Amino acid sequence: MHHVISSAQYLAQDSEPWINTDTFINLFWANTIGGLEYGSIYALVALGYTLVYGVLKLLNFAHSEVFIYGAYATWFTFFLLGFRPGPTPELPVGELIAYLVLAVIVAMLVSGTTALVLERVAYRPLRNRGAPRLAFLITAIGASLILQQILFLWRGSNPEQAIRLLRPETLFNVGSASVQNLTVIIVVASVLMWIWAETFVNRTRF
Repeated sequence: MHHVISSAQYLAQDSEPWINTDTFINLFWANTIGGLEYGSIYALVALGYTLVYGVLKLLNFAHSEVFIYGAYATWFTFFLLGFRPGPTPELPVGELIAYLVLAVIVAMLVSGTTALVLERVAYRPLRNRGAPRLAFLITAIGASLILQQILFLWRGSNPEQAIRLLRPETLFNVGSASVQNLTVIIVVASVLMWIWAETFVNRTRF
């Protein structure tokens, strides 16, 4: 994935005066591309927040943890299929797509089940009692902490090494910044999900 470089780090490595056109342009494009990539991931998380609040009028602070459980489901799906962190395997396109689709389905099932259990155990009893919104807010924060601690007890606090099925490759350059295939996939997937959500919510009867 494309790494965002802070202005201080970039300029500290440059021995020339800090007002430099080439330095500014290179920094601008590197951070713009990195911002689009990471911003697209955050946008998907925000999409879930928006849908929940739009339907239930509830700020579900545990939604990020639901997202994380889906990410772990993807990681373990790849692990059980025999893939490990390290060098990216060379896979035929059809096989690669099949593995990715399977991982997405498993992630949807795990995150959906987590959200369903959370709703039944934490939020539905409050709605049945006609609890005030403050009670929902406190419960959401508590649910978020509980889901976090479950992961900490199970996997620890160290980040997992990524399992990659697709080798990062540069598709084209914008200035001196490279745009990789993973960046394009992330941005396109995020845009498609936003279009689907907007269509589903505003143009259907559901």
